[in-house]
Amino acid sequence: MMAPEKRTRKAVKREDMEYQASLESPASSDKEDVAVDMSPRGNGKVKEPCRVCGDEVSGFHYGVRTCEGCKAFFRRTIQKGKEYTCRANQECPVERLGKARTQRCCFCRFQQCVAVGMKIEAVRQDRARGCPSASGSRSRSGVDGSDGSDAEQEPAETKPKRVRQAVVNTRGATRKAPTKAPRGAAPDTASSSNGANEIDDSGFQKFTSLMPRIPRLVQQMKSTVPAESPWKESLITVLREETAKPGAAPLEVICNVLDKKVYSFVEWARDSSFFDSLDYEDQKKLLQFGWNSFLMFDIIYHLSASEISDHFELPNSGKLRMTELAALGLSSNSAAIQEVVESVRKLNMNRGDYLNVKMILLLNPFVPGLVKMRPIRYAYEKCQEDLKAESTTNHADLPGRFANVMKLVTEVRKFADEGEHFLYTRARQDGYLDDTLLLEMIEMKRES
Repeated sequence: MMAPEKRTRKAVKREDMEYQASLESPASSDKEDVAVDMSPRGNGKVKEPCRVCGDEVSGFHYGVRTCEGCKAFFRRTIQKGKEYTCRANQECPVERLGKARTQRCCFCRFQQCVAVGMKIEAVRQDRARGCPSASGSRSRSGVDGSDGSDAEQEPAETKPKRVRQAVVNTRGATRKAPTKAPRGAAPDTASSSNGANEIDDSGFQKFTSLMPRIPRLVQQMKSTVPAESPWKESLITVLREETAKPGAAPLEVICNVLDKKVYSFVEWARDSSFFDSLDYEDQKKLLQFGWNSFLMFDIIYHLSASEISDHFELPNSGKLRMTELAALGLSSNSAAIQEVVESVRKLNMNRGDYLNVKMILLLNPFVPGLVKMRPIRYAYEKCQEDLKAESTTNHADLPGRFANVMKLVTEVRKFADEGEHFLYTRARQDGYLDDTLLLEMIEMKRES
């Protein structure tokens, strides 16, 4: 094995300057397909686009270099024998998440997978999730064993020349390759680092000097959250569009509204300079684990501020309760959600509290399998500090306010997970999640 290249102080300083420049430059959703990655993990390398949707390549999957999302989509389609129908003319654009303005057509996405050369016969049907063989690791020769079934050798002429000093857990968690230390010696964590390709939390230590910049970047992210009036108009517009469809059941309306909101949520996050600077795998994890509580608290806060009514009239003279939408369709939790709404009112939460709670729900350092936790934890703790300062300074008449707000965060996460489970079991069974990003997010989280 080649020894890791020794990095001088000048090299480290140059990387710091490059990363600082990348944080200062505004993110754009209209970037070219090939761009230079100046983030800590990219170290100035060229981002390779997925052959299917143009997102960032994660490896060689089923004969083609694709992103993690298209790999999982292709595998699920084959293993579950799914059949899709195009609602247009079978020429829908296949774009990456955050760039797509409408729902991605699963029929056209699968056709694109086949067209670029993804091999149906490479998908193994004899491996169940959770079996011992499905928890193998990626070898140094470029084998992708992320689900234990799609191991395939990348052609030598296209394989990038690099030293692989990490193994990737098949369920999304990344860990360092174990090194055998001499008997009786303590593990040498410092010397086992992997330079620019470091994959554990210590990889961000070389950017410690830039950590004070993170609060400003998070503040910029907060400033892009829609104000109350535009948020209300957006929700009402989507509700009217979905309820106008003939014969739409209330649960179907809820699923379609949530699906569109998930698209907006992903697009908003990826347009943020701070979020885009995080490790790509961490971005996916945070989105998969945070969308449910993020959207749930959105509705809860606006209900508490009386920005929206608790009832929405349906064309068939029925009513859709907003607490049921907030509960992600799980009507048995509607009463508990209403109690959370009342708690938010009693705590007199303002927009600053609302933004901090939203960031805490999204930038959760306790999400399993994070690659570079340090910047996420720093941002999370900074939002907690802001929340605590607001409680101490402006709400001295409410003792224990900060602790009560954090208790609400825990409750929202609990109800959000219960609602997500309901969507995956009941709504998926009824076919309301077919061809949706919502289902893709839930399934990728469950597979991770």
